[in-house]
Amino acid sequence: MDDYISCMFAGHLGAGLLLKRAGRKVSLGWLFFGAMLLDILLWLLVLAGVESVQVPPHLRTMADLTFDFPYSHSLVAGLGWSLVMFVVGWFVGRRFPQQRLACALVLAAAVFSHFALDCLAHIPELPVAGRDSKLLGFGLWRNLPLAWSVETALTAAGVWVFLKAQLLDRRRIFALVAVMTLLTAMTILGQASSSAPPSIAAVARSSLVFIALVIWFGWWIDRCKEGIRP
Repeated sequence: MDDYISCMFAGHLGAGLLLKRAGRKVSLGWLFFGAMLLDILLWLLVLAGVESVQVPPHLRTMADLTFDFPYSHSLVAGLGWSLVMFVVGWFVGRRFPQQRLACALVLAAAVFSHFALDCLAHIPELPVAGRDSKLLGFGLWRNLPLAWSVETALTAAGVWVFLKAQLLDRRRIFALVAVMTLLTAMTILGQASSSAPPSIAAVARSSLVFIALVIWFGWWIDRCKEGIRP
C-alpha cells in the first residue's frame, strides 16, 4: 500500500476537506470521491492496459515513478471529468434546490483540484490534451521536504476548515484527525521509500480498494453529524 501512498494522497483529501466549507450539503464521501476520481480512473485504465506507470531502473524514491496517463490526468481530461462531476453534483444536490449549483460546482472543483495539485507535484508529464501535446508539471517532488511541507499544510488546513464547518461528535473528530494524520505520515513515508513495487497491477488493485475505504470513511464522518456551523 505504501506504493500508492507515494502519490499526493493526503493532499488530495485535504483539498476535499477544504471544499466542505463551500459545499456544506455535500457529503465528505462525495468530496473524497471527487478529489480521487482521476486516480480511480488512472488505476482502472492501468489494469485495462490503456495507461501505464513506469518504474525507473535506478529508483531512488517512489517520487521517481513516471506516468503515461493522457485519459485520466491531462488538462483536457481533468476539465472533462470535472464537467462530468458537475452533472453528478447537480443530481446529488436535487434535495437542496437553493444549494444545487453550489453542490455541482464544489464537486467539479474537487475533481479539478486533483489535476492542479498533480501539476504542482509531478515533473512535466501531464499532457495538455494527449500523448503528443505539451507536458505540464512544476516538479515539486524534486524537493521532497518542500513537497511534504506543502502537503502537510494542505491536509492540516483541510481538517481545520472542515471541523470549523461541521459539528461532529468527539468520536468522529478524533477519528478524522487520527486518520488524516496517519495518511499524511504514510504519504511521506511512501514517497521516501526506495523499494520498487512488486507489480504495477498489484498497486492498481490495492489502490482502488484503499481509495474505496477512504471514501467510505468520508461518508461515515458525515453520517449522523450533530449539525452545521452557521
